[in-house]
Order: sequence, then structure tokens, then C-alpha cells
Amino acid sequence: MKYTLEIRMAGERMVGIIEDENGNQQEVSEFYQQTWSEQLNEMNLKAMGSFFQMFVQKITKHLPKRSDITTIQLHDNIDGWAFLDKNGQTLQSANFRNELLPTFTGYLKAMRLNGIVGQLERKAGAEFSVNTPLLAALWFKNEHADQYEKLAYFVSFQEYLHYLFTGKNQIMPHLAARTGLYDLRHNGWDPQALAFVGFNEKMLPDVVKVEDFEDQIIPEFSKKLGLNKDTKIKW
Repeated sequence: MKYTLEIRMAGERMVGIIEDENGNQQEVSEFYQQTWSEQLNEMNLKAMGSFFQMFVQKITKHLPKRSDITTIQLHDNIDGWAFLDKNGQTLQSANFRNELLPTFTGYLKAMRLNGIVGQLERKAGAEFSVNTPLLAALWFKNEHADQYEKLAYFVSFQEYLHYLFTGKNQIMPHLAARTGLYDLRHNGWDPQALAFVGFNEKMLPDVVKVEDFEDQIIPEFSKKLGLNKDTKIKW
């Protein structure tokens, strides 16, 4: 029997909907561990990724023999980025938090006054707010200079999961634009924005068109999760 698996990250639990080739559905859910809220606040991507893997393994282990999951459809509503070192350990969370409101508001106001925001908004095709990841990057640069030297990657949970599954560090243009670091007109990371926060392109995912976004799960990960070698992942 062939199945599709849809995974949603709900408020208090992770929900999986398994549908067989006849349209029959079954729901499986797992409440987040007590440490989840702490991991989410810290954007501990390694720990969050491990919980996600265990959830998929729980589902595949309980499927009948000779069952294949052909497609995994992910719905990720975790809107947060993290600053990682070269080993993938989180240095700081880039999540917007209430205690950072005065700082981020001040950054945004100053950038509007000197005209930088207007320039970057036109190139990104998106209006900046206190939730724009560029402001978190500026905060990290200014407030965490000791950790800034260790910074290797700036990624969201979605890009992190995509890398775990496919081995590709990728992002689609419309999501890249929301970071405030992208230039839609030239289809690439914006040199002006990168210079402003002290980033380089190697710290960011590769921007690819939707049709080029990798969907093939790497063999070793498929085996680890009990999936078919041809299982695809969709967002």
C-alpha cells in the first residue's frame, strides 16, 4: 500500500495525517516535549530537528509491512531564524521577542530616517517590520560581538529541515525576500543589505526557483526514518 504523509506543526502538538491510495485517512499526533518551548525560544534547531525525526519514525514503524510513503508534505508555521556556528549549534535565536521590541523599533526608525529601509524595501519587494530577519541580524552584530565571530550560517527552521532531508541548503525567492536581505530585481542576495549586517552569501541558503527546489530525500536519511528511497518531500 502506498501512502502520503502530511505533517502540521500545531500549537501544542505535531500532527501527521496519513492517507492511503484509496483516500482513507488516519491522524497521528505527538504532544511536544516539555523542553520544546525552551528549544523554540532558543531556536535550538538540532533538538527541534531530532523531535521531528522521531515523529516520522513513530509513524513509519506502525505502518503495515510493505507500505511505502511516497510523499511527505510539510506545513511549518514556525516563523523564526537562528544564528548557527560551523557545527550547526545555535548561537542565538533570531526570533522576535517582546523584550527586543524597543531595540528593533529603534533600528527600524533610524533606518527609515537615513533612507536605508526604503532602498532595501524596494529591492526586496517587501515592507520591513520589527519581525524582519535583517533587524535580528543587525541586533546580533551589535549586541553579540563575541558570538558574531563564530557565525557560520543564518537559517530558518524550514531551511534547516530541508537541509536535513535533502542535503541541500536552499530557499525560494519569495521567502528570501522576506528576510530583507534579498534583491528581487537581480535575483540574488543584496550586497548592500549583506554589507549592512556584515554577512556574506556563504552564510545564507542558495536561492533557487520553485521548480528547482530539491524534493528528493537523501538515501541515508530515508533509511534512518524508515522511508522508501524514492520518497519525496514537499513544502
